[in-house]
Amino acid sequence: MSVVDEFRARIERHGVVLADQALVSGTSFVTTVLLVRALGLDGFGRFSLAWMAVVFAQALQLAFVGTPMATLGPKEEGERAQAYHADVLRLELAFLAAALALGLAVGVPAARALGAGLSVPELGAVAFLALARCAHDFVRQRAYVLEARGLALRIDVSAAAVQLLLLALLGFGGRLDPASALGALGVGSLAGVVAGLPDTATWRAAPGAVRRAALRHAGMSRWLVALAVLQWFTSNAFALAAGAVLGPAALGALRAGQTVMGVLHVGLLALENVVPVRAAWIAARSSFAAASAYLVRVAWIGGACTLAASVGVGLAAAPLARLCYGAESPDTVLAIRGFALLYVFAFLVSVVTIRLRTQERTRPVFVAQALGAGFALLAARSTVETFGLAGALAGIVLQQALVLLVLALAARLAREGQAAVRPAAGGAP
Repeated sequence: MSVVDEFRARIERHGVVLADQALVSGTSFVTTVLLVRALGLDGFGRFSLAWMAVVFAQALQLAFVGTPMATLGPKEEGERAQAYHADVLRLELAFLAAALALGLAVGVPAARALGAGLSVPELGAVAFLALARCAHDFVRQRAYVLEARGLALRIDVSAAAVQLLLLALLGFGGRLDPASALGALGVGSLAGVVAGLPDTATWRAAPGAVRRAALRHAGMSRWLVALAVLQWFTSNAFALAAGAVLGPAALGALRAGQTVMGVLHVGLLALENVVPVRAAWIAARSSFAAASAYLVRVAWIGGACTLAASVGVGLAAAPLARLCYGAESPDTVLAIRGFALLYVFAFLVSVVTIRLRTQERTRPVFVAQALGAGFALLAARSTVETFGLAGALAGIVLQQALVLLVLALAARLAREGQAAVRPAAGGAP
């Protein structure tokens, strides 16, 4: 195959994926712009506070169902693959039921005890959106595991079209507030679920499906579920501290700045949807060394692109803030620059994490995030009280750098351990 033919084949293979990630990131970006302009930074801060609960539910779903499915699903073939996906579908339904029950029993009292200040309509909208979003994530992840990338694109097109249409109608009608915005996002996610519903054969699982799938996933998910909890606190500790100390407008500025970095999120989302599946496939049919070489190429190419984009966004932070939000708020400009730096570390963390997950080594990932969470919980409030929004951003970046350092050390120790075992395995009997 010539270089041109190979390039064309790669474009055809990955073009749909990149289009899908661009759609997802673009939808998130447009949604944030609409909400910031309609609600202001204070109202958008309230929306962002509610969104944190949705992200927590998504993280648990990803840890218990989605991530193990992305690693284990490609390793199954034929009838075993069909049986596995039928079991996982039942596991997802059980997860949604458990999430609803847990949210009603614990989530609402916890929100009130923490002084979140969310109204009853807002709390109801959070619960609805959390379930819809988790279901949407599942059908989308399943499509990628099955290499049905066109289906994944249709799922996200359906969700984006409905979501943006509803937000526009609410905005023009003067009825856009945090609760209605959350509801619009939930209806959009349900549209994606409808577009990606599995065929009827997948619903016919043998008795004991939930137990089988849970046991199959347990080896990875026992660490990943704990990791999801830690990552939520790690990712949001400084943002919550900023909201508590500086007010909802500071939290809104942080989220507005993060959204401008959506151009880089295209790469991160593509990485999480495609690279784990491809690495697992290579490891199962060739060797882990081949999968590791593949991940090194991803790190070099993706890292260079991420760095270039981060530098560009950081330099253009002020005009980007004016273009997106209609005003050059100093806090928003600062947040854009902080997240531009953060995304370089976030990309490298994702690659090293995928490498460890491909080996089904999730404990080091948990340890790294535990250390990052400990740092965030200890330093968040005092850092924000001392340095304000700049302290929150510096803490977020330093926490991610700490996680990367620990993960890189774990990956190096694992590689050295394999190198030490290999000569003995090939020695004299």
